[in-house]
Amino acid sequence: MLESTWLDPLMPTSEQIDAAETIIAESEIILLATRNAHISPMQRTVAEKLINKKTVLICLRNPYDAGVLQADTILLTLGDSYPSMQAVSMVLLGELTSNSKLHVPLTMKS
Repeated sequence: MLESTWLDPLMPTSEQIDAAETIIAESEIILLATRNAHISPMQRTVAEKLINKKTVLICLRNPYDAGVLQADTILLTLGDSYPSMQAVSMVLLGELTSNSKLHVPLTMKS
């Protein structure tokens, strides 16, 4: 069964977080998408709370979320357009192999 929920990236409500935690507790695999969590303290805090061993972290937009969040599996889309989302879906379904090399460091200087 597929379940999903949306969390406000700037100020998620306790109800949104509770819904996410309920889905996570009942799921075998978690797909957690972030978008600019490296510059959004609340999004980063909530993501850190939700990530566990069964999480696939999908960093939308730029890759820097992977520099501040830890997960066993991380996919970088470098965008959230339809082609980017289609490509990540194909990777998750095993229809496409991800073999790109990242040409920027994941950590940013303060």
